[in-house]
Amino acid sequence: MLNKLGRITVLPGCTPWPAELALSYRAKGYWGDVSIPRIFDEMAAEAPDRIVVIGGGARTTLAGLWNDSGRLAAHFHRIGLGKGDRVVFQLPSSTAFFSTFLALLRIGTIPGMALPPHRETELIHFARFCSCPNG
Repeated sequence: MLNKLGRITVLPGCTPWPAELALSYRAKGYWGDVSIPRIFDEMAAEAPDRIVVIGGGARTTLAGLWNDSGRLAAHFHRIGLGKGDRVVFQLPSSTAFFSTFLALLRIGTIPGMALPPHRETELIHFARFCSCPNG
């Protein structure tokens, strides 16, 4: 991400990509300043009925995923999550995973994704390592 001075910024504690490489990626169009939620919003507006997740006997469209993530984002915001909060979550690859991930991004949290086989010990470590408030 670029700040107002055009410099690349990262979260405190993160190691940035080498500046030359980051600038090269931007020049080639690999990277941009468009957020994942904005990309999904635009895709849902352009092709709302496009199927994006198939699983558990259900098919989810772009519009369905966008709407579900909006409801989840509102819920997460109501319970106190917001911009800059770090959240570790654990779900299998499913519509619920994608809705949750997108919802967390929509309210500005920093999601950390744990795999389904991870158990309490690993989850506690992830939460502490990510500086989650209840970690």
